[in-house]
Amino acid sequence: MKKVFTVLQKLFQKRSSRTDNKSLMFKFSSVVPFLIIVFFTSCVSSFSWEKRSEVSTKLADKIPSKFRAWERASRDSAKLAPLPEENKEAVVQIYSAPLWGLRGLVADHTWISTKPKGAVSYTVYEVIGWRMATGHTSVLRVEKDIPDRLWYGKKPRILFDLFGGKAEQIIDRIHRAAFQYPYKKKYAMLGPNSNTFIAWILCKVPELNLKLSRRAIGKGYLKDCRKENQSDGSVKPGIKAVTIKSYKELVLKTLLKVRI
Repeated sequence: MKKVFTVLQKLFQKRSSRTDNKSLMFKFSSVVPFLIIVFFTSCVSSFSWEKRSEVSTKLADKIPSKFRAWERASRDSAKLAPLPEENKEAVVQIYSAPLWGLRGLVADHTWISTKPKGAVSYTVYEVIGWRMATGHTSVLRVEKDIPDRLWYGKKPRILFDLFGGKAEQIIDRIHRAAFQYPYKKKYAMLGPNSNTFIAWILCKVPELNLKLSRRAIGKGYLKDCRKENQSDGSVKPGIKAVTIKSYKELVLKTLLKVRI
């Protein structure tokens, strides 16, 4: 972290002739919160899954219920999806919503929902990190559910939708791809996570013509989903494991590209 600040200070000094000190201070101060979030997520992601689960569970237990705002946050429908009783045709939709808390300033949670022709309900496919900390055997969630729920109070937006015959043709492939996801027992803030899962689905079903935004942190964890994992769980060439070091280097390169 100290190295990042050192490089930034040198960068500001070199370009000081282009702008005044007030402008530099403003831009530097605007970068600091982002760096703090990056540092925090990097530290947490360095824990093993078991350790993160243990830490998060202990912390949650110590918080009085009246302060657990996420438990009271709305998970109602945002009323974005067609009602099954009104729309009988097949539907495929991909949603995103800001994460809970400060992480929502820079990152989103993404999921996909499908409804075959004539079905009376939607199936939701998503990856949720805390599932394994609450007794589930996988971070993958596939359930009949409301497709456009608020993500703990945050309104989702539709990233992609498809209707009719074209949607019907790919629903079974989406279902198969979801259960072929290679990281059903692994989760990290920087990947693999919910955005890694959607990136996997997009790669397996190219008819879902969508490019995830920069807020979909973790989308780049998979370099090429077509080269699937080996049966022993190791990673074949073509599947990129994002380390903390490579993530910090990526952040630094991004900051250096910013015009000051």
